Amino acid sequence: MLDTVLLAMVTLLGGMLFPLRKSMPELSFQLSLLPLTALYLALVLAWFGAGSKRASGLFARLHDMPLSPRFSMAVIAFFLVLSTGMTVYEGRLFSSMGYSMSPAGAVLLLASLLAVVAVLGFSSGGRHLGWSVLVSLAAIQLVSIRNFPLDPARSDMLPLIEAACKRLLSGLDPYSEYVIHDWLRLTYLPGLWLTYMPAVLLGIDPRFVNLLCLASAFLVFRHSALTAGREAVVPALGAVFFLNPWLAFRHDVYLPVVILQIALFSAAVLQGRVRLANAVFAWALCTYQFLWVAFPFYLALQYRRYGSRAVLGTLAWAAGGVLLLVGPFLAWSAQQFYFGVIRSWRGAFNVETINLSYWILGIVPLRLVKAVQAGLLLVFCALTLRRIVSGRSFLAAATAATILVILTNQLIWHYFFIIPPLYLLFHAVAPAPDRAGGSLPGRTDPCCLMTGD
Repeated sequence: MLDTVLLAMVTLLGGMLFPLRKSMPELSFQLSLLPLTALYLALVLAWFGAGSKRASGLFARLHDMPLSPRFSMAVIAFFLVLSTGMTVYEGRLFSSMGYSMSPAGAVLLLASLLAVVAVLGFSSGGRHLGWSVLVSLAAIQLVSIRNFPLDPARSDMLPLIEAACKRLLSGLDPYSEYVIHDWLRLTYLPGLWLTYMPAVLLGIDPRFVNLLCLASAFLVFRHSALTAGREAVVPALGAVFFLNPWLAFRHDVYLPVVILQIALFSAAVLQGRVRLANAVFAWALCTYQFLWVAFPFYLALQYRRYGSRAVLGTLAWAAGGVLLLVGPFLAWSAQQFYFGVIRSWRGAFNVETINLSYWILGIVPLRLVKAVQAGLLLVFCALTLRRIVSGRSFLAAATAATILVILTNQLIWHYFFIIPPLYLLFHAVAPAPDRAGGSLPGRTDPCCLMTGD
């Protein structure tokens, strides 16, 4: 039960919106964020403390308390209320862009989904309750696609990705300049925007790719929970992440691709599927910079379990991914790629939510922020790499390191904080620390290296 409560608090606090920010002096706004930043870090520490072998007393009892179907139904209902309420809020907020969601429509949607929850929750002892999360996720995303048109005035991400795909299909270098509401360059790595190519080829809304990615990520999580014998946590924990209101609010971003990648490599690591983990990491490293953060810890785990040859194999997979996905665009125009992916963000600074970077910039010049980030990450790696002994410790390190990098970044948007709870979601279904052998086979099990299973 405690896992559910802590995950909910981390997820909701991390994605919090601050609509009054523009009416506040910047210093006052940043001061108001300090206690929230401290609370966020305390909640993450509480998560790892509650799940450790040293946990005792009330913490341990709450952590070990089984999740009843009724409790899970209450969690699903709570997040359904938040998500459907969010559709009404953004319908009003962006009505000038063609958004439309009436309170009556939201109530009808909510009532329909709660009926699904009730039917699945009260039948067969609640064994199929988890499927209500998938149904609800799909319904909310489909409503967003139908009622909320993509408008670059709100978010230029998916329109820019569509334009890049079309430019590539025309035989032109996608890493060029575009005018989509404003002038901008393509700043995304190829593994990200190429994922949307099927939607462009089919002439459909790119958010259908998002829906497919989110649904697939949920199924991967469910399979991981079943494999670990923790099927009971799927409805509650699944609802906390996949029905959180920030996913409903930011239906217009590319993050579902990243969510699917994290789900796939987390599940592969927990299940000892080395080849699959290598392949997904090769794709992920060419997709999103925040995913680079987890890679050193995966290499450490590979070395711990299988030795240096496995690490070289993983690096070969990564190099192959870069050669296949990034290489052609570097060969096409390395300068354009550099200007788009790297130089575009030089000198940029914007933090709209909890952070440490505003205060770091009071000491360090903006041009040195990346160096400070790299230094902090190196120190963290030096302190933790030797302790990566299982899939569970890999996920813990990936969570902490990702939070460290986000909090010290020169650009911090609220949807960045959707990433850490996903690592926690899989950490919740990882083998407990007192189970022998962690989560991957040992070095003496060569069959895993041969088959990837």
